[in-house]
Amino acid sequence: MSLYLATGASFNSLSFEFLIGASIRKIVKTTCISIWNILQPIYMAPKTTEDWIEVADTFYNRTNFPNVVGAVDGKHIRIVQPDKSGSKFLKYKKYFFLCSYGLDRCRL
Repeated sequence: MSLYLATGASFNSLSFEFLIGASIRKIVKTTCISIWNILQPIYMAPKTTEDWIEVADTFYNRTNFPNVVGAVDGKHIRIVQPDKSGSKFLKYKKYFFLCSYGLDRCRL
């Protein structure tokens, strides 16, 4: 799932990568809808300009970064090389990794 969301890989390439077949389309669609339904009310709640300004003000008060509504950061996680992956997950430091991302909107 993260490979599809992070890279926009085609369903054909995902089918081949994970040996799932055509059902990959249904899996990706169902999973994306579930993620959206659960996270959208929490993380995409502001609907007006004033709501977004409040989020930016909160973020500024906590971080001292003006006109910002959130931050994204990533972490490389070392993994064992997946079978037949070639250099797809190889990092420049010569180990294999996945990248995990986090988002903070500072609205607690």
